Amino acid sequence: MNSLIKNAATDLAKAKAIYNFVRDSISYSFYYDTHYGAVGTYNNGAGNCVDQAHLLVAMLRTAGLPARYVHGTCTFYL
Repeated sequence: MNSLIKNAATDLAKAKAIYNFVRDSISYSFYYDTHYGAVGTYNNGAGNCVDQAHLLVAMLRTAGLPARYVHGTCTFYL
């Protein structure tokens, strides 16, 4: 983690580096109801959008940046 943000001079730069890491290093795997959590998603190298969000929040918090997860539910009508 420290190597990921060692050259980041600002909180914004830290946040971007962490976001880019998750975006580029964690594959998206569509599965409706996974519960990998942050550690499981990191270890698997893949997760759905919720799993990826959990990993992102955990990494941001580890870097000392405030972050929280908010879950929403969507209903699609055809």
